Amino acid sequence: MEERIHFAGNKSEEVSAPRKDRVDLGDGMELIRENFYGWWKPRYLVDKRARTAVEFMDAEEHFCTVTVEDIDWDSLAFVDEECKQTARNLDIHYPTSVKRFKRGVAQVSWQLSPDGYYYMDEDGYGMTPDVEIEIYGFIDRKGKVVSKFRHVAGNLKLINEMRAEAEKIANARI
Repeated sequence: MEERIHFAGNKSEEVSAPRKDRVDLGDGMELIRENFYGWWKPRYLVDKRARTAVEFMDAEEHFCTVTVEDIDWDSLAFVDEECKQTARNLDIHYPTSVKRFKRGVAQVSWQLSPDGYYYMDEDGYGMTPDVEIEIYGFIDRKGKVVSKFRHVAGNLKLINEMRAEAEKIANARI
């Protein structure tokens, strides 16, 4: 029997949910991924408790629940214009992942620019001098940003502060 999921927001109809490539995110949450050009992308965010899902990324590889207001632009002051344009376009062409849900929130890593290995072929040719630029944010159970995406330069303390902020905001919404 095929499971049916009700999509929240603008999508009021029920649609069949694909069974493959589901990832348990803990806390009653699940991610449905879709393959785009050989890369698995976070397509739908499923709240199994509420029996609802939201489209997290559209078929053109753009965020559906993230807006440009959800980005800490000051933290991106050092990046080149191409990276900033990727962020402005809400483009998630490069690797992006949703981590496990804990206390109502999940960390999302969003790569604005891959390192040079991304462009290398199987023979080792095509590598570029690019440096990976990745930003982090936290989302709630509906995929809404509760702690803005920002560049943290590997600062674990800052990520932990972002999580605490996100948990406080998400739990105040309940």
